[in-house]
Amino acid sequence: MARLCIGLALGLALMWASSYRWLTTIGFDFEEPRGELILTRYYRIGWDVGCFWVGGADLPQHRHGPTLDWWDPGGMLFVRSVPPAPRSLWNRLGWWWIPDISHDPFEPLYRGAIASRWIGIPGWIPAALAGWYPLRRWRVGGKARKVREDPRSVVGPAPTG
Repeated sequence: MARLCIGLALGLALMWASSYRWLTTIGFDFEEPRGELILTRYYRIGWDVGCFWVGGADLPQHRHGPTLDWWDPGGMLFVRSVPPAPRSLWNRLGWWWIPDISHDPFEPLYRGAIASRWIGIPGWIPAALAGWYPLRRWRVGGKARKVREDPRSVVGPAPTG
């Protein structure tokens, strides 16, 4: 489990570092009929401008074929980032809350969207959380090894008298 967490932490740290130059998203798209149109719902996690993003957008489109893709994996890998303009000190620190389309910095990616919801946190936080477990286990494991080798090294000398 610790090795898995270390691998995850390293992967998240690499995505965070690359997000200052590249936009990467992964997620799912769902389509549902709405009369003559199809409503495509995009759900994504992603990395951009040093932030880890979770959210989605709803985009009405014209039918592009006789059948619908009820669900479909989607995303973008290492696309040139066009950083959104920070609107507050919190945005500069990596904290974002996008409750609707009027505040969406990713609107150019989903042009014509009718709904949008995003939350962004500093990108180092997921990497730190994934790496916390193995580091904690390593520290606790090191103390346990000292006790097995020499119980006095942790507890102290036995009382005399």
